Parts: sequence; C-alpha cells; structure tokens
Amino acid sequence: MIKVYTFVVSGYNSFPLDMLRYDKCWPQTPDGVDNLTIDLASSILKAQTVKLCSHFHPTVERWESFGWTVKGITKGKI
Repeated sequence: MIKVYTFVVSGYNSFPLDMLRYDKCWPQTPDGVDNLTIDLASSILKAQTVKLCSHFHPTVERWESFGWTVKGITKGKI
C-alpha cells in the first residue's frame, strides 16, 4: 500500500505552479487542472480552490508564503 495525502489549497490570482514540484503533488481530478490559472496581467483578485494529492505531507508554511491556505489534509492509502 502507498500512502496518499489529499488536501485543498485556496488563494487569489495566480496559482503557485512551483508548489506542484516542491510538494510533489498533482490535481486530484482532471477538472482541477482548469483551476491552475496564471493571470499576471489581471488586477482583479479572484478566489481559486484546488484539490491536490501527494505521497508527502504538504508544506503548509510554504503555501502560506505564496498567500495560499491549506485545508482538509487527509492521509489514506492506495
């Protein structure tokens, strides 16, 4: 069995794409990829929420350094 953490991140404007590499995580569903938007030209703040999975516990403090919050961390096995 392999452990899998699932969690939700939420924030405003550009999704911190480098966090996918840093936390070795991926969107939980294919629809989650649509929420990984980067809009550097827009000055309009819009809330985004993305469900993610990883084999490692998320680095909550690093997400927060990008202005994103981590919620609902659960650990399971596949």
